[in-house]
Amino acid sequence: MTPRPPAASGPEASALRATEVELFSLAGHDGLLREVNGAFARLLGIPLAEIAGRSLLELVDPDDLERVVAGLSALEAGAPEVLFECRFLQRGGSMVHLQWVARPADGIDGWWASGRDTTAFHRLLAEQIDLRARFDLALGKATAALWELDVPSGRFTWGHEAAALLGVELGGVPQDAAALAALVHPDDAEGLRAAIDELATDGAAEVGVRVGVEPGLRHLSLRGRVLDHDRRGRAVRAVGLVLDVTVEKAMEEQMLRMVMRDALTGAPNRRAFDQAVRGEWRRSTRAGSQLSVVMIDIDDFKAFNDAFGHLVGDEALCAVARALAAALHREGDLLARFGGEEFAVVLPGADHEGAREVAGRLAEAVRAVVVRQAPGWALTVSVGTASRAAGDADGTPRELLARADEALYAAKAAGKDRVVVYEHVLAARARQEAEIAAGLAAEQFTLHYQPLIGLDSGAVVGFEALMRWNRPGHGLVPPDDFIPVAEASSLICDLGRWALREACRQLARWRADGLDPERMLRVAVNISGRHMATPAIVEDVEAALAETGIAPERLELELTETTLLDAGVAEEHLARLRARGVSVALDDFGTGFTSIGQLSGLPVDTLKIDRSFVGSADARRRGLVTLIIQAAHAFGLGVVAEGVEDLETLQELGDLGCDTVQGFLMARPMDPERAAGWLAGRTGMPSGAL
Repeated sequence: MTPRPPAASGPEASALRATEVELFSLAGHDGLLREVNGAFARLLGIPLAEIAGRSLLELVDPDDLERVVAGLSALEAGAPEVLFECRFLQRGGSMVHLQWVARPADGIDGWWASGRDTTAFHRLLAEQIDLRARFDLALGKATAALWELDVPSGRFTWGHEAAALLGVELGGVPQDAAALAALVHPDDAEGLRAAIDELATDGAAEVGVRVGVEPGLRHLSLRGRVLDHDRRGRAVRAVGLVLDVTVEKAMEEQMLRMVMRDALTGAPNRRAFDQAVRGEWRRSTRAGSQLSVVMIDIDDFKAFNDAFGHLVGDEALCAVARALAAALHREGDLLARFGGEEFAVVLPGADHEGAREVAGRLAEAVRAVVVRQAPGWALTVSVGTASRAAGDADGTPRELLARADEALYAAKAAGKDRVVVYEHVLAARARQEAEIAAGLAAEQFTLHYQPLIGLDSGAVVGFEALMRWNRPGHGLVPPDDFIPVAEASSLICDLGRWALREACRQLARWRADGLDPERMLRVAVNISGRHMATPAIVEDVEAALAETGIAPERLELELTETTLLDAGVAEEHLARLRARGVSVALDDFGTGFTSIGQLSGLPVDTLKIDRSFVGSADARRRGLVTLIIQAAHAFGLGVVAEGVEDLETLQELGDLGCDTVQGFLMARPMDPERAAGWLAGRTGMPSGAL
């Protein structure tokens, strides 16, 4: 059964469920319906068994196929969600209108679709359009007019209804494209000229324009097609209609407003926010102006819900939304509910200092919120801001949001109830990068080694080299505190280059000391995706091997799933290294997106099962470990189990045929001297292990 998205709760979810139902799950690459809700089958009047496994496109009205295919293509390209409005064919030949949203589904290569039946709405719309046409006809009001264009001369001829539609006197209808462009709204003139050019070159065109001024502004649709060509195939005569679509446009905008609002708080929703950010980004680009976004997250909101219930939680969300909206004083600033307990604000024209000031005001407004049903609870928020400098032509709206999000998480990590400006995060990161570079130059980094034990013999088969920073005044700094900073720059390549050489040097020292007499130990070094993607990785590995005399077969590179799945240049470098005899291990298998079925195509020699699966009390996870080991062996891969901490787990892995283990049961990571002593005194597996 395909996994479903997590269910929502509370009054908002109840209201949503009243009009929206899950419809189906859609495959990502084969285009087939995987799991179909009975509600969808009933809407189409087709038995459930006849729908599952069919292509979605078989059920869509042919006139709507182009829009649906475009939406599916957007999902394939990584869009977080796509809104569809299309007709589906019912058994018997009639149609049902559905408005539906597709979002990525957890755990599968595909999407879940949920939506609502809008047939009644469209029926009402059609009735209103028909009624308006009859009413206009009875009053003699024009809703459409014919036009003809002599393409070589660019001269228009209009039907007599055109003057009323265009809002001009009978003798004032435009005679050519320039006059028509001067008549429409200035923002529409460029599109109109492009449509007329398209008509001459492509044979057909359609464009929407506005004429008049508020409150009498009208929306018109001009549609035309070339009828005659000369002997050389050039367009000579085109005809078409100009239609008054003001009512339809108003209803469309009304419907759009409904789609763009959060049902609980009444604030604009994430879709509206994304649209606003993209629009302001375009304006900022044209004007060379500043732009800022603010991300806001209510602190400890899960604990609030657990303490007072979701109904009170919903009241709190509404109160916070009102307080945030009241704290925004400028026209053009937009507050939206981004999702869950998170809100977002777009601030056109604001620099990072202006954004910080607004963010502080927003945080203060939330501190003043009192929820009567939650006595004694003080609401606070963590806030992150990011800004686009004036004249900055680089980046994208998504990158701006990601920076604000990074600042938000920095605020959370710093203790919550505070504002963090991304530009300050950037300055702190630059300082940290300088400290890491200085530490590397000062030889403050070291490698600790954790043994790898072969389960068939109980012998030590190698070590994983784990980086540590012996920073003066701070003690031994674990990798989680400096690797993420280094990965944001080329520093991670410098650290990786050093680790390769140091690990190979250490293995050579142990050999010189007689601790590897058969020269069978291997050393595993973690390599980042950034380093693997650079041509320098091949040179760095070859330099480390040449300098120390270590055979390529004794070196193993550990890579994450992300590095392996982001093919391209890294794939070429991996192929060259493996051809030299260097082995590759896929680290932390089971925590990413790689499926067992993909293993045969991955350029790896070993799988390392993540510690979260090893020794788990969850029967499903234990079953997955069994499946991983069997599949890896079927594809000719070795298996290492990480995080082995007790004899029972060790025995179970031995029974399953696991090749190699590492974990605290055998030894914790050790500095080189302790590792040498441990290796010298090594006599076999822990007592009673096998």
